[in-house]
Amino acid sequence: MDENEKRKIEKEVSQRYHLHIRYILLVCLLICLFVTLMVPKHVTEEAFQNFSFAATITSIVLAVVSIVYSFYSSGGIATSIGEMKQVEKDLEDEIKDIPDLKKHVSETVDELKTNILEAIHADRQASDSKTEELTKSVHDIHDELAGLTERMQKGNNEGSADNQEDLFEYQFNSFNGNLLMFALKKSVEKSNASFKLMKISQIIGQSNLAYCRGYLVALLMCNKNRFSYDSDDLFETITVTNIDRDYFQFDDMESIILENEQDQERVKSYQSKMKEITNYFDGLNSSTTTESVVDSKD
Repeated sequence: MDENEKRKIEKEVSQRYHLHIRYILLVCLLICLFVTLMVPKHVTEEAFQNFSFAATITSIVLAVVSIVYSFYSSGGIATSIGEMKQVEKDLEDEIKDIPDLKKHVSETVDELKTNILEAIHADRQASDSKTEELTKSVHDIHDELAGLTERMQKGNNEGSADNQEDLFEYQFNSFNGNLLMFALKKSVEKSNASFKLMKISQIIGQSNLAYCRGYLVALLMCNKNRFSYDSDDLFETITVTNIDRDYFQFDDMESIILENEQDQERVKSYQSKMKEITNYFDGLNSSTTTESVVDSKD
């Protein structure tokens, strides 16, 4: 039952209450009048008869009014009963829909639970996959550098008679490894400027952050006396603290990398990415200079 129907019923009850109060007062007044007329010597016989006739007529009129009002009230009651029946029917319909609603809610909850479990499982698989990828990258890079160091040492031992120098051979290094070495060179040239490994990995190629981290770890492990670096706890900011310029052929690194590459497409890719790395470190230098100027003004 809505608010309008409730107000309508309250209004009808109030109207009936006031009407019945009027009837009661009128009946009490008539009773008092009859009692007064019945007292002897207060009215003549003719007046009493006239009053009796008027009372009879009044009774008839009131009876007619009562009958008409009864019909009117019956109509209102019938309307109210019909509305109540409609409300009852609506309630029955709503109650019938409750099992379906409960079933729908249960199915929705089950579906949501399934989706959450699938999402958790997918995230767990992705995390495991990334962990395996990082572990594999570290091992691969370590094996690659270890093999490279072994070959270089062997070559140095065998070619000592030919005065072969102990040098880092970029022709055995990977494409990504050569670019990372070039980034380390730029860092040293910028007074050992700290750089974001994530940015370098994005320049080298997407999804290479794990490779870059593993490469640095393996490079440090294989060349402790020739290379060292510092990093933050999250392995994001890298600062080169030592690098053997002669061993890594520091001054000629770029030309050596390009000359050892036979594929012209890879040469173009080397040149493009080296330019991006150079621009990145030039930007770091500009930012540092700007901050220094601001500090001096303050």
